Amino acid sequence: MNQRFASAVGRTRLYQLYNRAFGRFGHRTIAGFIHEYSRTRRDIFFIQVGANDGITWDPLYFFIRRDRWRGVVIEPQHEVFETKLKATYRNVPGIQLMNVAVDAADGPRPLYKYSFTSSRWATGAASFDRNMLIDAFRTNYVQDNIRREHLTPSDDPGEYITSELVECMSFETILGGLKRDAIDFLVTDVEGQDVRILNTFPFERIRPANIVFELSHRDAAFNAFLTKLSAYGYDIFLSQGDAIALRRDTHAA
Repeated sequence: MNQRFASAVGRTRLYQLYNRAFGRFGHRTIAGFIHEYSRTRRDIFFIQVGANDGITWDPLYFFIRRDRWRGVVIEPQHEVFETKLKATYRNVPGIQLMNVAVDAADGPRPLYKYSFTSSRWATGAASFDRNMLIDAFRTNYVQDNIRREHLTPSDDPGEYITSELVECMSFETILGGLKRDAIDFLVTDVEGQDVRILNTFPFERIRPANIVFELSHRDAAFNAFLTKLSAYGYDIFLSQGDAIALRRDTHAA
């Protein structure tokens, strides 16, 4: 779905009403859970971390436009933020854009990315973990995209990886600025750093109704995080490359 068509669809009131009543989404999929929650509620508020352009492969954009959600959309890459994300949400009420990264503490930090292209697949791979980009470089996914774009990057990580100094803010700082505790959706897509970043969220005092995050390393830290979410009252469903945690008291039958 291109940006012009998606924006037109989002503004069509008849389309919004139709999908609230008759929308079709896969059973027990991320989109299905989001749809079921959103269609029965009003005034939904969300925080999205790592939004990139805000539309490509984005789990929320359709629902934000259809159901007029309000919330905070966060993307650290300056060029992506200025040329893509701002265009996606131009003239969309209730959306606050933040050109920062989320980390355990406030302050600047280098964000690593591929230097040889600014295509969506490449900007989506930006990470605090330089070694992750090096490992990914040899994968079929990256190499297929390189061939598709007829690129000839160097094999030297010192040349095919660059960095951008980005400003970081903690969840505590972001939440302090919002001055609200009720959050319907907390969503992260931070290239393998989701569990580490989400572990810094103050679940002891604020429990979002839904948490959507990317699956990466299903290691001991991942399993410990799922156990933590369960202890805080969440049921977790895994769906392909993503997971959703549903707070039990907000999804009771």
